[in-house]
Amino acid sequence: MLNGTPKRTMGFALVLCLSMATACQSNDGAGGNVGGTGGQSGAGGNAGGAGGSSASKHEYKKVTTGQRHSCGLRTDGTVACWGYNGTLAASPPTGTFVDVEAGMLHTCGVSTDGSVSCWGTGSSWGETKPSSGSFARVSAGGSQSCGLTTSGSVRCWGYDEDGRAPAAPVGEYADVQAGGITSCALKSDGVVTCWGDLGPPPPSADTFTQISLASGSDGACGIRSDRTLSCWGTDITAPPPAGEFVYVSAGNWHGCALKSDGTAVCWGHDAEGKATPPAGTFTQISAGGFHTCGVRTDKTIACWGSASDGATTPP
Repeated sequence: MLNGTPKRTMGFALVLCLSMATACQSNDGAGGNVGGTGGQSGAGGNAGGAGGSSASKHEYKKVTTGQRHSCGLRTDGTVACWGYNGTLAASPPTGTFVDVEAGMLHTCGVSTDGSVSCWGTGSSWGETKPSSGSFARVSAGGSQSCGLTTSGSVRCWGYDEDGRAPAAPVGEYADVQAGGITSCALKSDGVVTCWGDLGPPPPSADTFTQISLASGSDGACGIRSDRTLSCWGTDITAPPPAGEFVYVSAGNWHGCALKSDGTAVCWGHDAEGKATPPAGTFTQISAGGFHTCGVRTDKTIACWGSASDGATTPP
């Protein structure tokens, strides 16, 4: 994807394996993993914004993971990023935000005024050049990004050879997710619509309350209306665990979800422990390329998996 026209998932995996060979030596995880060891040490990170108390600098309401970098939205609205910064995806601008999302090689955020800003060089297909307008939500994928406007419409920008952007569907939606080669939107009635370089589609008979797409592969998961999990695509080969869940995140070849009691469960490839969450309770979780992070109930962030470039070491 970095050189030439991006194709199917194998292109993403090849580039990533060439630049990070050790992380590609993944092992199949057998079922869901609960608890385990915490994140490993690594290099520091970059913080955007200014002001705020010292306590607020370590309190987060959201974390988002890309391939080898992560970003966190603090309770004061500022953004901090850490991990691989060769594409400048971990160098957030100053200001305050209401949403932030890390993509494969770039990051986007919604400012408090509703405008979207993106940072990082990405793959130079326009995924860091957002549409104008007022947005409530943004999602950064592989070579495309999408946003949900305050009126509920979907807008996408970036690579569009196979229709993944900006060919967003017309209508009113509750959420949108930009993935590695596909984008999907969730209607208020729970129906999921996907477009782009489609792999296996979501189950047509199911309705969902939340969906998540991996930013660097063809993998997606969702929480059905009965709170059970469903995953589709070609890259999350291990079936999700049974039971009821309140939040799910699809990563590259693995997925993670939160139970109603806040405990985390992960499944799929467990390279360097990215599918082995630590003990404790969380309010939100994000599965990335080679690592996973979660916001604990005390508003701190814990990360696990590959510690390359400090991806598992939040500030």
